[in-house]
Amino acid sequence: VATTNGTLVIDGVTLSINRTIKVGRHPFGVLLDSEERRLFVANVESNDVTVIDLDKFGIIATVPVGERPYAMALAGSGDIYVTNQYDSTVSVINGQDYQVKKVIPVGQYPEGIATDSAGKRVWVANWFDNSVSVIDIDQLKVGPREDLLYLGSRKNKALEIVELEFIKNINTFGSPFKGPADAPVVIAVFDDFE
Repeated sequence: VATTNGTLVIDGVTLSINRTIKVGRHPFGVLLDSEERRLFVANVESNDVTVIDLDKFGIIATVPVGERPYAMALAGSGDIYVTNQYDSTVSVINGQDYQVKKVIPVGQYPEGIATDSAGKRVWVANWFDNSVSVIDIDQLKVGPREDLLYLGSRKNKALEIVELEFIKNINTFGSPFKGPADAPVVIAVFDDFE
């Protein structure tokens, strides 16, 4: 449990406090690794993440990140993604050496963060501009990827992601288009496609 003075270790049976581990100023976000051996604590006032060894209850590292770290997610690569509210970025911490490997610009005032079930994408909810940034963990940048098609349904309140595999490029010169030809997404209509 994160408190203003540190992180409390609480006995799950008796609910008594076993110990307090001193971390950075104003700890807020906590993240447990998949093996339940490390705990990551985002400290919003000291702008860092404390890494705690849960076997020894000691601090492994304190990692400086962006301004006002808030929430964290663990990707399939083992890297830790941290939302930095005040500078509208996500810091990517290497899960092995605890160094920041990349700082990725996202929308304004990022708060919520989650990974997909495959651990290949990180989704960031940006509070002030009402947007969601999607980070591709292979490219370490905000998408979209050229091989992904995002299909949203307001009616079903769902988002489908289709991974495209291009077999053959088709010359669409002279084809009738729906919408402007220079639009980010163009649909070409063919009636004689073989």
